[in-house]
Amino acid sequence: MHDDDSNDPNSMREDSGDRPRVIGELTARNAAVRPDQEAVVDGARRMSWTAFDDRVTRLANALLDEMGLEPGDRIAFLGENCLEGFELLNGGPM
Repeated sequence: MHDDDSNDPNSMREDSGDRPRVIGELTARNAAVRPDQEAVVDGARRMSWTAFDDRVTRLANALLDEMGLEPGDRIAFLGENCLEGFELLNGGPM
């Protein structure tokens, strides 16, 4: 990968042969490949891939442990585009 490809989403394919199977795996992969790169911008809130991955992982664990969800269960989100909705999109399938 070239230094000038750091913002190219297709350049991740060159980093490893492992490809994410579900959207929730993209967060952990991006946190490993580009930990300090900005992942989310929601108004004044900004966060790196590492910080976002931490939040998504905590949410996924809460859904499994505290809410009793199991793999294959469905989750619905009805709301505005926001950080919390994006977290649910990424944490639900984990």
